[in-house]
Amino acid sequence: MEEKELSVLQERLKASEERYRTFVESVSDPILSVDAQGHLTFVNRALRSVMGFQVEEVVGRNYLDFVAPEDRAKAAEAFARLLKGEETIRDVVVTVLNQAGERELLGISAYPLWRDGQIVEITGLVRDLTERNRALERQQRKARQSSAIDEISRQIAARLDLDTLIEQVSALLRQSFGYDVVLVFLVDRQKNQLVVKERAIGYAGRFLTGHSLQIEEGIIGWVAQTGETLLANDVSQEPRFHYAAQLSETRAELAIPLKVRGQVIGVLDIESARLNAFGPDDVMLLERLAFEVAVAIENARLYHELNQKVDELARLQRITAGINSTLVLEDVLQLVAESAVAAVPAAETGSLFLMDENRNLIL
Repeated sequence: MEEKELSVLQERLKASEERYRTFVESVSDPILSVDAQGHLTFVNRALRSVMGFQVEEVVGRNYLDFVAPEDRAKAAEAFARLLKGEETIRDVVVTVLNQAGERELLGISAYPLWRDGQIVEITGLVRDLTERNRALERQQRKARQSSAIDEISRQIAARLDLDTLIEQVSALLRQSFGYDVVLVFLVDRQKNQLVVKERAIGYAGRFLTGHSLQIEEGIIGWVAQTGETLLANDVSQEPRFHYAAQLSETRAELAIPLKVRGQVIGVLDIESARLNAFGPDDVMLLERLAFEVAVAIENARLYHELNQKVDELARLQRITAGINSTLVLEDVLQLVAESAVAAVPAAETGSLFLMDENRNLIL
């Protein structure tokens, strides 16, 4: 071959290599090459967007340096198969450690490069699966939470004892979602307070007793006043946050109004010892549950009021029957006094006074 022809071929080869390198560097996914000893000989700039490393931080190092410990055996097995020339690997999923030491999920497809009958290099294309995996995990978590909300709604719908109902809501939310603290406050209009109805459980299983707030006090009070949900993923930055010694570990709080026919009857309050503990899915699902809880609480209250009226009617019937069965004044008065005391749960004793109009005296 003449020197001129050789020079032309060299120029063409150089131009081809430049075109190849330009193409490789323009690809958005990382491309890498590894020699037979496992050392990285080339990576394109796209690796930085995925793992955070500069090219010079990677080239010359062994590929296993970047693989998470739990996946090194799997990565080494795939590499060994490539060196044997048995197959081209496609979409092998490997967990790696990025520059910050965080885990990233990558899908790797690779093939061997032969020269003179020997494998001299492995070239691979890398796809970042981290966001796709996170989206899948979020979708699965949301489905699990939605199913849990449905189950909680089903269980509380049949509860007609108010204390048992609220205690079950708190327990089921802690068990199903892993929330640290779940409190149900009910509005006491007469005292202008929000009161924890059940024996609530705080951090580390500690019981909260006598926990109450003024309606205008703190995040919970604001929610009760406005009827709007409030999320504070960092309570130190929330001016409406009210510090409570019994809940001193709280770092994030989500409070949701319990409303019946547009009126706030209480607040569902979730607290966590972790910053940024709650996401949009938590808000959406818990607002949905709050509606079910409010309806269940109202049903329990109506059931309780109905039972009270039935008891009152039964007492009146007993008094009427007793009065009609005797003409002895003392017996009638005794029956009325005893029935009146029984009608007031906190009463231990009672007296009945009659007016003597002739003597202007109360006897």
